Amino acid sequence: MRDPARIARICALLQQVWSESPDQRLGQLIINLTPDRFMTGGPLKILDPFHVEDTEWEQILQDAIGHEEEE
Repeated sequence: MRDPARIARICALLQQVWSESPDQRLGQLIINLTPDRFMTGGPLKILDPFHVEDTEWEQILQDAIGHEEEE
């Protein structure tokens, strides 16, 4: 069973990242967060986020927060 506590953690991270770019739609944010490791065959062929594990999304969001702090 997946850890139910992940939902609050991921939502809090998503809120933090999205608040930095409030003009983006959710879909835009997800695509813009999608790192190169999910790209398949060019920028318009992106791996379906359906198959990305929550632990990976959590790391992606944490990385985005860390990147924003560096700038």
